[in-house]
Amino acid sequence: MRTRSDPALRAELAVALEEILSSLASDLPAGEAMDLIVRQVAQLAGFDFCGVLLNDAARERVRLAGSYAFPADYANRLSTLFAIPVTDDAHSDAPTRRAITQRRTVVVPDVLARGSEQFKALARQYGYRSMVSVPLQLRGEVIGVVNGYSATVRHYSDAQLHAVEMLAGSAAVAVSLAAFVDDQHATISQLRELNQELEHQRWVLERSQQIHGRLTEAVIEGSGFERVAQTLSELIERPVAVWDGRIRLICASDDAFAAELGPALRSPDVRRQLVERVSSERAAVLAGDGPVSLRQVPRTIVSPIKVGGEQLGYVTVPEAGREASDLELRAVEQAATVFALEIVKGRVARETEDRLRSDFLLDLLEARYESTERLEERARHHGLDLHEEHRVLVLDLDDWDGYQRRRGLTVSRATTLRGRVLREGQEALLRSWPGCLVHVGVEGLVAACPTSKRSDAAALLGATVREIQRRIGRTAPQLTVSAGVGAAAAAPQEFATSYAGAGQCLRLLRALSRPGRVLSVDELGVVRLLLDTREPEELTSFARRLLGPVLEYGSHAGPDLRRTLDCYLEEGGDVKATARRMLVHANTVKYRLQRVEELCGVKLRDPNDLVQVTVASIVVRLLEGGEDGLAMAR
Repeated sequence: MRTRSDPALRAELAVALEEILSSLASDLPAGEAMDLIVRQVAQLAGFDFCGVLLNDAARERVRLAGSYAFPADYANRLSTLFAIPVTDDAHSDAPTRRAITQRRTVVVPDVLARGSEQFKALARQYGYRSMVSVPLQLRGEVIGVVNGYSATVRHYSDAQLHAVEMLAGSAAVAVSLAAFVDDQHATISQLRELNQELEHQRWVLERSQQIHGRLTEAVIEGSGFERVAQTLSELIERPVAVWDGRIRLICASDDAFAAELGPALRSPDVRRQLVERVSSERAAVLAGDGPVSLRQVPRTIVSPIKVGGEQLGYVTVPEAGREASDLELRAVEQAATVFALEIVKGRVARETEDRLRSDFLLDLLEARYESTERLEERARHHGLDLHEEHRVLVLDLDDWDGYQRRRGLTVSRATTLRGRVLREGQEALLRSWPGCLVHVGVEGLVAACPTSKRSDAAALLGATVREIQRRIGRTAPQLTVSAGVGAAAAAPQEFATSYAGAGQCLRLLRALSRPGRVLSVDELGVVRLLLDTREPEELTSFARRLLGPVLEYGSHAGPDLRRTLDCYLEEGGDVKATARRMLVHANTVKYRLQRVEELCGVKLRDPNDLVQVTVASIVVRLLEGGEDGLAMAR
């Protein structure tokens, strides 16, 4: 604390403090008290304008709480520039920032003589040359500052600074006193309201317990959704309709109400408003007096059916000319909880059955069974005839790790999204292939689809995968899937072979970098050499027979043709990308590829020839021990 040396100033300070204390004792509003304090500060210190700036509730910005001739927009500039706490050094020399963070008075005799250009520009804009910033401290914390500004260069005496600090202390007291008075008034008001609310809640609770008892009885009776909806309708004397998360009707106590409300709720704009307005587990009123899209919706009580944050559906009740009471809202909420339990109960039953079917499918495909008799018994339980023709489909997401990185997905979001898109694939399969068994796991989606009545089963499975791709594209744009289709299986032991073939097809698509494709073992042709052979001589014979002319040409004229072909294949058949990678002109690449076609008797634009050449190229590099070949094969 600075010492005082100016008797006149001390006298003025005493008068100012007396006036401030008198105003505080007279219950002057906090804003007026702050204005009085900064006016006294300005008069004592000779400031041209002065202001009290307090931290906001989050202690991240400052706001103007009292002012004397203070430019209104300047306070906004300070709040923008001086964030609290200090997170960087961008404005560490700012007086307001320093006063708050260093807990001391900061004096700047000439703003234009030091500091950043930004603050010099502010000084010119608002017409000041010198300033003082004094921290307001209350119970060991800095709650704001008193800033004083002068239009001329000034050097302040200890007496002037002491006077400003004393008055700043009174501002801190005013803040504390105002907060205390406001708290007392608020407490008294809250106690009065609380007493009334408690009395009302007591009555609501008693009635709510009666409603809960009735709904519980409906659940115990095991009558399902319809009985619970009817019970709720009787209790609140209003129609009830229950919808799933996609606004599909589950049940209704009044078909006319459901028929009226359903089309309106299914409107995309209304569904979006529904999600936004009914975001918690509390019931709310969806009113038809908001956006245009909502005007078609009659005033409706809506309570979300939720479990663990997951939106399972909605309970809807019309207001029908009379406002819903708290008790009615609570009854609808309790019914929503009961419906959630019913939905979860049904889901658990389905998930248990799905898990049993999934476990059986894996046992079948991986040949994990002790006897075919027991296996066929399990198959009959799941509605599967192992002597009916089936094909195994293996489907997975392409470059999932890369997709996560490109989209910036967290591990949690990525896991959720992957599960969602695979479930959509499962739903599409079950719709297209009734009776199929599906397993969804970390390796993707595996299904055994009955094909005995489908003459073009492989093509139909390919069409199903393309439909899955379209569905997934809506959920995860630019994400593709690839799938392999195994051979027909019409006996228990053949399912494992079909599974292995489907997996081999998928791995080949991965090795050839062909995302978004479906490959069946029926289409492999010579590629099956690469998948099934264990004799290197067969691989060598196939590859050298096809690429031998290019290899022989390279031994005499150089390796340009071979390198160009390999690069072209790795770049997915993109001539321009190949040219950029090899640092040659695109016409040079075209000429070399034309020469390859002439030597090998193939057309690289023909899909069949391209597969043949690609496989042969991989084989050659694998046999030569090249790392690129190993990478492609993997």
